[in-house]
Amino acid sequence: MTGRGRAVVRALFVLAPVYVLFQHIVTNHVGEPYPAIALPAFGGHILDSGGEQHVIAPRMTVTFTDGTTARLSHEQLYAGVRTLPLSMAKWMFLAGRDADGVVTSSPRTGVLDLLVNGASQGRTYAVPGRPVTQDPGVRRWLRARLAVLFPGRTASSLSVRWVVARYALPGGYRGDEPTPVSSVTVPL
Repeated sequence: MTGRGRAVVRALFVLAPVYVLFQHIVTNHVGEPYPAIALPAFGGHILDSGGEQHVIAPRMTVTFTDGTTARLSHEQLYAGVRTLPLSMAKWMFLAGRDADGVVTSSPRTGVLDLLVNGASQGRTYAVPGRPVTQDPGVRRWLRARLAVLFPGRTASSLSVRWVVARYALPGGYRGDEPTPVSSVTVPL
């Protein structure tokens, strides 16, 4: 091996641990970037002592201008959206909210803060202090989407109750906990 080849091999041996350290710092302090540097953990949920799995799930209800209501699933609402429906529902209606649905996260200040940290949970990028559910563009999209899902009816609000749903093996769904984790109503 030539002198140059040995220098390349030595450089790789020095750079490999530096890269692993950099990867560790990024994923632990900033969060995993996209595309991913590290592989996902694929952590599963463990059943409780009663053999149940507890999952936070949205229960959506549309209220129409005539006073009637209809149930709606997050899969129906976000059908055709190129992301996971539950993740999208959590981002819009749960992240950064208290039990009453009020956004409690602090708004980001300044362009650099938004670029480095992103929008605060439950808030928009366009107007950093505005909750997502108060954004006119989001409300416009919700009205249009609900008009497609419920033709001939005009929605006046969308209520989202986040509950703890219980599942077990065998048998599947066992019901919801009576007290919601959070509730949000979006006037349309």
